[in-house]
Amino acid sequence: MLWERKGQNAQDDQRLRAWLEQQYAAHGHPEKALKLARERFKALPAKATYDAVKAAALLPGQPDDPWPALRKELLATLKKRGDWTSLIEIHLAEGEVAEAIEALKKTEKKDPRNIGYVGTAYGGFGYTLGWGTHPQGWEARVAAAAEAEFPEEAIRIYQRLADRLIMARGRGNYQTATEYLERVKQILTGAERGDEWATLIAALRDRNKTLRALREELDKHALA
Repeated sequence: MLWERKGQNAQDDQRLRAWLEQQYAAHGHPEKALKLARERFKALPAKATYDAVKAAALLPGQPDDPWPALRKELLATLKKRGDWTSLIEIHLAEGEVAEAIEALKKTEKKDPRNIGYVGTAYGGFGYTLGWGTHPQGWEARVAAAAEAEFPEEAIRIYQRLADRLIMARGRGNYQTATEYLERVKQILTGAERGDEWATLIAALRDRNKTLRALREELDKHALA
């Protein structure tokens, strides 16, 4: 059926390949499952198809441990395509925080507006700390992962997110900005750098002294 319909509809091709791949995996044909997974990644490089190749490559009975070499190949493909968002997701999922930070920096260079973007392009979503997969969640997820090992990067990202939200105006944005600022405060005070926090928050309040609603949110969270 796949052979007969191949090329007629790309989405159908992917669905059929995914189904057949699962059947091969379930019935002891790891090499065939991997072949189909690689075809799906080639047709649509992304984290989901990367994960499919990884799962197939790690199936019992797969000869020669193909995953290490395949992983390099897949990551190289995503880098060549400039798919930094997929790379961020992959590195975060695999606990590679430094690599996720570097991928995030690539997105910042490509389009500096993506940090802290607020508007209707994503259905009017604001930022929340319940990070999902929508684009505005990447930065906060990287910052959260970076807090322990790379606190300076976490602070930088949180500050940038907060600044963008404040620039966008609106109480909802201010409320979320204060959540990011709370994380900055916790990082700095936890590292006995309270003086830096005091300087930072004083400068932020001074820059935005005309924004009454923001002041109220900062006061509510004792950010002073």
